[in-house]
Amino acid sequence: MKLIDLSHKLTNRMQTYPGDPDVWIEAWDTHDDGGCQVDRLHFGSHSGTHIDAPWHFSRYGSRIDELPLDRFIGHGNIVKVQNKQAGERIEKKDIEPAFTLIRPGEFLIFQTGWDKYFGKEAYLHHPYLSEELAATILELGVSLVGIDALSIDPTTEGAFKAHSILMPQEVLIVENLCNLDQIQEARGMFSFLPLKIDGSDGSPVRAVYLGNP
Repeated sequence: MKLIDLSHKLTNRMQTYPGDPDVWIEAWDTHDDGGCQVDRLHFGSHSGTHIDAPWHFSRYGSRIDELPLDRFIGHGNIVKVQNKQAGERIEKKDIEPAFTLIRPGEFLIFQTGWDKYFGKEAYLHHPYLSEELAATILELGVSLVGIDALSIDPTTEGAFKAHSILMPQEVLIVENLCNLDQIQEARGMFSFLPLKIDGSDGSPVRAVYLGNP
């Protein structure tokens, strides 16, 4: 099976969404002191490559530990939108050629190429989904949306219109993907398994491309 890691490494003081908790990773115990290594981890539920549970933006939405495992592993289509500029909307017309490939219940992954800016100021000024496109995603019956950018909404504007359209309908969102350029196929199998955190609105994931089904 062909495996490609689509996850950013969690590291101290890594770039996070503005206002989110910093990531801290430090030794709690060591081989010299206690005979074994134990690290203490501190991070937000949306640190690094992560998945949003519906409760993130929907008061009555499912929490991450309430979702069945089959919501996180499935077939998906990659849509290339690498011609977008900083802060530019991804529109419905940009994915129309893929409409015939998208099947209800499957994943839709947006490849913007913005992961090359991860950790830099430019990463904040990424392309994002238009409201019309978010509504179209609902019509297509997509169950999970992924993107290789900080958010599916514009980070610098502090607006969450696409989240607010998708989350109440239980569509999951994966953000901060990377390495999508290593995938040659337009369609394949993906895994976005989260930590099973009690009552949480999201979780970091080890995002993986599992190969062409």
